[in-house]
Amino acid sequence: MLTGAAMKTVELAYIMAQQDVASIISRFAAASDSPFAVKDESFTLLLGRETDDQPESYPVECNGSVIGWISGKKEASLLASFISFAATHEHEKRFLQQAGSPQRGAAASMEPFQDYRLILEQAADVIYCVDRDFRIKYVSASVKNQLGYLPQELRGRPFTELGLLTEDSLNRAVSNTVKIFKGEAVPTAEYELIARDGTIRIAEIRSTPIYQNGAVVLIVSVARDITAQRKTEQALEASESRFRSMAENITSGLIIVEEGKIVYVNDHACQLCGYPREELMSLWDLN
Repeated sequence: MLTGAAMKTVELAYIMAQQDVASIISRFAAASDSPFAVKDESFTLLLGRETDDQPESYPVECNGSVIGWISGKKEASLLASFISFAATHEHEKRFLQQAGSPQRGAAASMEPFQDYRLILEQAADVIYCVDRDFRIKYVSASVKNQLGYLPQELRGRPFTELGLLTEDSLNRAVSNTVKIFKGEAVPTAEYELIARDGTIRIAEIRSTPIYQNGAVVLIVSVARDITAQRKTEQALEASESRFRSMAENITSGLIIVEEGKIVYVNDHACQLCGYPREELMSLWDLN
């Protein structure tokens, strides 16, 4: 009979590559205001980035052994606890399988993840991951609300063949995906997505690489719909443009003051005062 102590410890890179775990890590990265780093037991960096303001390193444990570390601020301890939880249940599944009960082992392993999967499926943002062939390995149920597609319509297919992005956005998405798989850092990006009904949605996408044996094997991303935000900004810009056009065409001098400071002067005001616009705005400070 095998004992838990006799079994080989679960590798941290393997746990991080699992869909449920990768999605939770990506959600943590999207929600965290401070950087964090995931390292194996030898302190080799697997994910994230190390900075000088990461005061603590929290152990990732499995079956009584430390299999890795999460460096960061206090909230990083929550991520360390979750990955430890996932590693422990993977270890238990393997133990039961080797003991001769593979079905029982699989069921026992998956049961604790149901709460986490439920959280993912209820998330408003779309969570997805792609492999090196651009295939969508996982996409959360929220894609139905955001784009009108069922997850099963997208899973297993390359995103390059789905018609989900406008031409410019597709080109940038492919370029950024290639860069991430090469290990390059890519900042948060905005893409135009095409919904099932043909409408254009604007998404802000944060991507996190998942490493295994030193190479990027998956990219986990969180897509947030910012269409309403961008439309509001565009409407504000259009309103400001109309105001400036009107202000520059009136025949009187116009000076607008907010909180004791000049925030706008038109050309006629500059002519009347005898100062260039920038100098006039800097000279008149009612405070």
